Amino acid sequence: MSLRELIQTQIEDDTKRVLPKDLTNGQLLWFVHTLNAGHGRLLQSNRETAMARNFSCYNGVVIGSAFFNSAGESYGPTSMVAGTTQSTPTVVTNIYFPSYQGACSGQPYGTGGLGLTYQWTSYNINAVTISGSNAMDYASLYGAGAGTAEVDVLVTDQYNCTAGAGGNTTVTPKLQLTLGNQHGSIFVGTDTHLSTPNSFFATVLPTGGTFTEASSASGDTFAPVQSGGPGWVVTTKTQSASNGDRKLTVTYTVSGQNPVSQSLNVTARQFAYLTNNSPSNICTLGYGTKRVYTYTPYTHPDKTAVQAGIGVTDTAVTESFNLPPPAGTETGSGVLDANSQFTDTLAYCSTSPLPGSPTVTQTFSIEGYQVRQNTLAYSSTGITYASLGPTQ
Repeated sequence: MSLRELIQTQIEDDTKRVLPKDLTNGQLLWFVHTLNAGHGRLLQSNRETAMARNFSCYNGVVIGSAFFNSAGESYGPTSMVAGTTQSTPTVVTNIYFPSYQGACSGQPYGTGGLGLTYQWTSYNINAVTISGSNAMDYASLYGAGAGTAEVDVLVTDQYNCTAGAGGNTTVTPKLQLTLGNQHGSIFVGTDTHLSTPNSFFATVLPTGGTFTEASSASGDTFAPVQSGGPGWVVTTKTQSASNGDRKLTVTYTVSGQNPVSQSLNVTARQFAYLTNNSPSNICTLGYGTKRVYTYTPYTHPDKTAVQAGIGVTDTAVTESFNLPPPAGTETGSGVLDANSQFTDTLAYCSTSPLPGSPTVTQTFSIEGYQVRQNTLAYSSTGITYASLGPTQ
């Protein structure tokens, strides 16, 4: 190896550093990773003065190496994700010194003891930093950002004899997606009140990159959230064919780094049918009945009740009739409440009998999707209903 050539041609090392062109003196440390596997000499020459001098190393010269005990000479971790911490394997110091006279002579050293100290260094702190103490026989590395960092350890014994080891750690950008509800659901429809359960968010490191969103279902659209971002609200008009078959994918790109992607598997649920309770009659006026029904919506394809607190509060519920109900009856439209339910009052409650006995069809829809029909029979003795479904 010609130091002159390295200087004159400005050859870069692994960290893109070069030797200064005006360099005239310095200290050279070298080692081989395999014990007793190499030897060498230093030759200084000057063609102009016809001088050549050979330097062989005797007293006080360190020839040694340090290893990681996980896999011989291998260095780890070689890769990690930004925002995480990983530890290197514990260093085993196999430092060998020839049987020459001097401080650094003797037999190979084993693990620990002998006054060993450690100095860890990251040569790219924008990618990797040393977390915690760097004086231990292992280092905790923190992925501070995307990129590659050379991380080295210098081992020194009680005689000030040194050996080193290290390698490169590549840190990839962090991308973590979180759905706006804990049930793995999004809802079919365009009601703005579905934005809470249909939202999802990204946690990234480093920040400042660009996002690309995609869905496994054509026609799904994404709109950035107004707060709590980076995040999106997905709008879909097609329900899943099976649970968890909808895949939402985000790709995050940081300048100079390979893009990273993460996907969420969700169920696109469409409002499908209702169940209700059996309330008591609360009419006390002599004629008719008054009952307040609580309805619970279910969805397809999962055939699951919409969970309380999932975030569909104020989603529109509409009620319609094929014939107008008799005068004096109570009807109405409403919205889903915080329990993801709604109530409906069926009442003819009066001090006078109801003339006639009409039968009408009552239809409920949620977010535009028909979820239930009932036949309502009115009479002076009260209102009775029969469900026309759907029931599943």
